[in-house]
Amino acid sequence: MVDIIYSPDHKPPMLPIAVVFEFDKYSGPSMTTMPSCVLIPPITASVQCHNSFHERTQLPLTLAWAMTIHKNQGTTLEKAWLDIGCKESTLGTTYVAISRVRNLSSLVIEPMTQERLTCMKNSLSLKYRLKEEQRLQNLHNKTVAKYP
Repeated sequence: MVDIIYSPDHKPPMLPIAVVFEFDKYSGPSMTTMPSCVLIPPITASVQCHNSFHERTQLPLTLAWAMTIHKNQGTTLEKAWLDIGCKESTLGTTYVAISRVRNLSSLVIEPMTQERLTCMKNSLSLKYRLKEEQRLQNLHNKTVAKYP
């Protein structure tokens, strides 16, 4: 958050005219001289219930938290929005990230491209891991044959 803009005759706890947020990679429309900033004004929602009319004005903001895949290991989340990046830096991190939620319907993954998925298949780490698993399987087979 960059700033909270109040009209001259208003102060907290009154609602501001807008809250200004700066986003590093924002490229959409901007109403300020700073192209990475966005003004978020209060909105009013109206509901008619039975014979009465109700209005609520509030800032459309939601708190959110971010954490790394490593920090998140071992936790279970109700919902998650994952930015898995363009490549798998360490084999298995995508699986760890995806397995943090109870069901896939509460998970959003970005960027989910075919290229992102196929680059794991061509990873040198995966090739090494598969070769090592085969070596260990061969040792196991020899041991079982030698000592039944």
